[in-house]
Amino acid sequence: MYAALITSSMWITENNFPKALADHDKDGRLTSDEFVIAMHCCDIVRAGQILPTRLPDEWLNTTIAQRERIGSLGTSNVSSAFANINQELKDAFKFTTTTENHAPETIEPERRNSLVSYEEKRQKNYEDGFKELERRRQLLREQEERDQREREERERKREFELQKQKDEQERRKQMEFERQLERQRQIEHQKEEERRKLFEQREAARKDMERKSRLEWERQRMQELSTQKSRLLEQTNNLKSREKALELELQSMDDTIQTNQKKVHQTNTNIQIIDQKINDMQKHTIQEKHLLENFEQQRKDLYIKLNHLQTERESINSSLKNLNQSKEFSKRILSNFSSKSTIDIHHRSFTPDVSHSPSVRLVKNRNVTHHRSPSINNIVVKPNTDYMNDNIIPPTPLLSTGLMTIIESTKIGEILCSHLPNMANDYFQYCNSRSQANKSLQIKIDSNENFRSYLKIFQDNTGGLSLNDFLTKPIQRVTRYPLLIEKILKHTLINHPDYESLKQALDCARQLNERINKQISEQESSLRLDWLQQHLIFGSDENSSDGYLLDELVKFNSLNKYNIQRKLILHGLVTKVPSGKELLAFLFNDFLLCSTIKSSSSSTNWQTQIFEQKSTLQLKLYRLPLFLIDIIIANESLNDQLTFSITSKVHEKPLVLKAQQTNVRTLWVKSINNAVEECQAAEKSILADKAMFTIPGNKHNSRAAVARLLLVVQEAQDLMPSNKTLERHRSVDPYCEITVCSLTLKTPFMKRTINPKWNAPMQFLIYNLKEDMIHINIFDNEYFSPNESLGYISVHLTDILPCPLDTFLTKPSLPFTQKVYLNNGSSVIIKCVVQILTTSN
Repeated sequence: MYAALITSSMWITENNFPKALADHDKDGRLTSDEFVIAMHCCDIVRAGQILPTRLPDEWLNTTIAQRERIGSLGTSNVSSAFANINQELKDAFKFTTTTENHAPETIEPERRNSLVSYEEKRQKNYEDGFKELERRRQLLREQEERDQREREERERKREFELQKQKDEQERRKQMEFERQLERQRQIEHQKEEERRKLFEQREAARKDMERKSRLEWERQRMQELSTQKSRLLEQTNNLKSREKALELELQSMDDTIQTNQKKVHQTNTNIQIIDQKINDMQKHTIQEKHLLENFEQQRKDLYIKLNHLQTERESINSSLKNLNQSKEFSKRILSNFSSKSTIDIHHRSFTPDVSHSPSVRLVKNRNVTHHRSPSINNIVVKPNTDYMNDNIIPPTPLLSTGLMTIIESTKIGEILCSHLPNMANDYFQYCNSRSQANKSLQIKIDSNENFRSYLKIFQDNTGGLSLNDFLTKPIQRVTRYPLLIEKILKHTLINHPDYESLKQALDCARQLNERINKQISEQESSLRLDWLQQHLIFGSDENSSDGYLLDELVKFNSLNKYNIQRKLILHGLVTKVPSGKELLAFLFNDFLLCSTIKSSSSSTNWQTQIFEQKSTLQLKLYRLPLFLIDIIIANESLNDQLTFSITSKVHEKPLVLKAQQTNVRTLWVKSINNAVEECQAAEKSILADKAMFTIPGNKHNSRAAVARLLLVVQEAQDLMPSNKTLERHRSVDPYCEITVCSLTLKTPFMKRTINPKWNAPMQFLIYNLKEDMIHINIFDNEYFSPNESLGYISVHLTDILPCPLDTFLTKPSLPFTQKVYLNNGSSVIIKCVVQILTTSN
C-alpha cells in the first residue's frame, strides 16, 4: 500500500500532506483504514476540491473503534465499517464544499450525489488497491523467485567453480607428484647408469691394464728371445772360432789347472776366515745382549732410587712449606726481591721446589699484578716435569731450549705465548678425566639424597648453573682461546708492536686445541682397543681367552702389519645376507672383523654397553678377519638401498651385508674403500722406502742394463727367531725378500718351519757388475703386527761369482749355486745364472 501511495504523483506534488492528514497515530506508517482515507483524500484533491486541515475527531474515533471491531469480529464486517467511514468522509467533505461554493439550499441534492459517487469510488478504489496490491505482491514474489533463482544459480556456479578449482588443484598435485616420481625415477635411473658406467669403466680399465701388462710382457719376452737368439748365434760363431784355437788352448790347460787349484785353496781359506768372523760376530752379539740386560737392570735400580728420592723430596717440600709460613722468612724473601733486579729460580732434579711456598707464591702474585715495576726485569724458570705438549712450540724468542723465559712485558701476545704451551698437559688430563667425573657425579646425585638437596640449594646462588656446567667451563674456555685472540687481532693495527706476537699466540692456541684433541682421540681409541681385547673371544671355545688367531697373538692396541698404530675407524650392527644373522662389525685400518653377540648378553642394548668399563657385553669372533689388502672394492647394491657387497681376492663370492639406514650404508662403503686405499698406499710406501735405502742415488736411471741375473731362492737353513717372535707366535712362517737395484721380489711364505724350501725363481737387471749389490732379507710373515726379521745380508754380485769377474766374463753363462750366511748365523742357498747383455766396462 505504501508503495502504491508513494508512486502517485499527487502524493509527491503535495508534499505528503494526505499521508500526514490520514496518519492519526503519527507513527509514520499507514494502516489499511488510514490508507483508504489517504486515497480518498487524493481523489478529492485530484477532483479539484480542497482538503480540510484537520479531519473530524468522530472519523478518527470511528476508525479506531472500527479497527478494534475488525480485529474482534473478523473480515465479514470490514465492508460495513468502511462504508460508514466513507459515508462520514463524504458528508464531511461535502459539507465543507457546499459551505464554500454554493448556497445553503443546494446542499442536500449535491450531498446525495457525492455520497453515491464516494461509495462507488471507494469501492472502486478498494478494488483497484486490492488489485494493485495483488499485482505488486505477484511482482514481488516473482522478483523474489528470480532473486532466489539467481542466488541459487550463483551458488551453483560458485560451487561449480570451487569444485573445478579443487579438481584443478588435485589434478595439479597429482601431476606434480607424478613429475616428482618421474624425476626421482630419472635420478635413480641416472644413478644406475652412472654406477653401470663406472663399473664398466673400471672393468674396461682393468681389462686394458691386463691387456697392456700382457702386451708388455709379450714385448719383453720377444725382446728377450730375440736377444737370446742373437746371443746364441754369437756364441755359435764364437764356438766355431774357438774350435780352431783348441789346439792352442790345450797347451795352456796345465797352467790353467794349477792356477784354479790355487784359487780353490784360496777360496777355502777365505771361507774359513769368514766363518771365524761370523762366530766372532755371534759371540760379540751375545756379549752386547748381556750388556743390554745389565744396563736394563741398572736402569730399574736407578728408577727405584729415583722413587726414593722423590719421596724424600716430597717430605722436604712439606717441611719447607711449614718453614715458609713464618713472617721472618716472608719478609726476607720480600726484601731480597725488592733489592735484586733479576731473580733466577732453578728447579733441579733433587732440589726442593721452593716455588710452592706461600711466600714465593705471594711474590709471584705481586709480580703478576705489578708487572710494570722497573725493579723486576725477567723471571727464568726451568721446569722439572716433562709436559706432553712438546709439539706446541710457539715461534717466539721468549722460549728457548731447556729454559722457558718469561720476560715481563705489557704485550698481550707475548704473555699468551709464554703461558699457552704449559696448558696442554693440564687441559689434556682434565679433558681425559671429564667423562669419568661426569659419570661419578651422576652416580653421586642418584644415590645420595643429601648431596642432591645441597646441589639444589647451591644452584640457586649460581645463576641456574649446575655443577656439571661448571665442569664444562674449562673445556669451553680452551676452545674459546683462538676465537678471543682472533677478535683481538682483528681490532689490532698491522703496524702495532703487538700484532706479530698476537699472530704467534693465535697459532699457539690453535696448536694447543689440535694437540689436546689429538691426545684425547688417541686416548679414546686406545681405551676402545683395550676394551675390545678384553671382551672379544677369538676361539671356538667360549672359555678360550688366549687371544691367538692364525697362530699369532692378537693385540689390538699395537702396531699393525704396516708399522702404523692400529685405529678403530668404524663399528656398527650389520646383517648378513641372505642368512639374516646380526653381526657387530669393526673396521680397523688393516682388517675388517665381524663378531656376534653372545646369547647371555642382550643384543638390543649393545650401544649402551659397548666400550663401557663395567660392561658385561661379550663378543664372539664370527669368522676370520678380512684383511684390507685382500679387498678389491666395496659397492652399494642397486636393488636395495640398505645392502652393500665386499669383493675380495680370497673368496669367490662377495660378502653381502645390510646396514640399518641408507646413510650408514654409504658411510660403510666409503670408509672401507678409503681404508683399502690407505692400506695400499702404506704398502707402496714401505716398498719405496726399501728401494730408497737400497739404491745409492739414481745411478741406474740413465744407464742401460749390462746383464741379467736369473736367481732361484732354493731354501734356508737353521733360521733362529727372536724371543719376542717366539712369545707372540706359535709357529714361524718365513719368506725371503731379495732386492737388486730398484726391484724387490719376494717368495711365498712357508708355514710352520725353520728350514723352508721355496724354489722361487726371480729375474733382475744388472747395471754394474762390480758395484751392484744383492740384499737378502728373511722375514716371519705376520698378519696383525709388523713382520719380524729372521736375518739379512747384503753382498756384491762379484762376491758370489764362482770365479773372478774377468775370468767369468770370458766363460759361457752357466748356473752356479751359492750358500750365503746371514747376520745371525742362518744360511740361504741360492742358484744363479748371470747372462751378459753388453760388454761391461
